[in-house]
Amino acid sequence: MHTTIRSLAVLIVVMLGMALLHGAIEAATGSNAIILGSPADIVYTRQVTGTVYPSDSPTTPALTSLWQTQYYSFNASIIPSTFPISITPPLFPSDAQVLTYGIAGGSAVKVGQLITFVVTSTDSVFSFDYLTQKQAVLEGDRYRVDQIASANGQYRYISTVYFTEPYHYSGFINETPTTVSSYTVSWDVLPSPNNDGKFRFDSSIWLTNDQPYLVLLPVVLEQY
Repeated sequence: MHTTIRSLAVLIVVMLGMALLHGAIEAATGSNAIILGSPADIVYTRQVTGTVYPSDSPTTPALTSLWQTQYYSFNASIIPSTFPISITPPLFPSDAQVLTYGIAGGSAVKVGQLITFVVTSTDSVFSFDYLTQKQAVLEGDRYRVDQIASANGQYRYISTVYFTEPYHYSGFINETPTTVSSYTVSWDVLPSPNNDGKFRFDSSIWLTNDQPYLVLLPVVLEQY
């Protein structure tokens, strides 16, 4: 119980930090940013914030996670442009529940799991978020948290995954994280084109549960 309360307190602090981060997106020019190649080749920036919620049980088969996505800094060469985003596999989990979506500098229409954004300015910003229980799944004794993105043109991909006790980062698959701290793993990259010409980001991290396993043994009552 104490672990859960402490974890939720840390999570609240993380969520407040995320709100401040969104307000500072376009002003951020920190030295940790990695820009590979010419900015003229980047058609937009995609920023993803994932929050993995803790569970009271160390054997929970999947953890609930919230994923918030923003697109901004659009290249003038693609204005105006339409972005039909289907919140379905293979780029999104099959149980993704869209919570909110919106745009500043354009229009947005949602039909089922398809959200169509129309961008009319280089200063446009659109966003959506969803909740899922299939993006942080238990494999063996640790959780695998996946991220996938794909597009026809070069884009900048900024992502941060937040988590709390009792979990800690224990490795990655594919794209190497840019920074790792006690409760965050981040990327700031320009995805490379695949053989099919698509620019794809594909990375997973492992989270290990520090909480000790509780084994319940049968109680035998002796009779006298």
